[in-house]
Amino acid sequence: MQHLDNLLTVAYLAAGVLFILSLGGLSTQVTARRGNLYGVLGMGIAVVATLLDGRIAVGGLPLVGGAVLVGGAVGAVLASRVAMTAMPELVALLHSFVGLAALVGVSTFLDPVTPSTSGPSRSSTTWRSLPRRGHRR
Repeated sequence: MQHLDNLLTVAYLAAGVLFILSLGGLSTQVTARRGNLYGVLGMGIAVVATLLDGRIAVGGLPLVGGAVLVGGAVGAVLASRVAMTAMPELVALLHSFVGLAALVGVSTFLDPVTPSTSGPSRSSTTWRSLPRRGHRR
């Protein structure tokens, strides 16, 4: 098991390096294709490493697969319909999804829950952490 943990750590590190290279590559039109490829490879490595991690319950794998499919479909549709002049708005919209994903990740890190097959999941943790109008903590 220790060998797998080490391999996953290297995979996450490689994904992080590829994400950084992706940002650098996207800074000019000449290197944008390569930067995009780095980002895709980094995300692929990160998703595979997460699925192999073992902390995801077997029952959660279809949920992860569904989320990847839905997110990929939404991204593909948006990317195909948006004119190049509206690309900054699309990027801003997609960054808001990244922010929501970060909120889910942080709330899961701060309030980890052991997987359960009965009862609702603790995804409500995310909603509890969002400020609501007229609601004080």
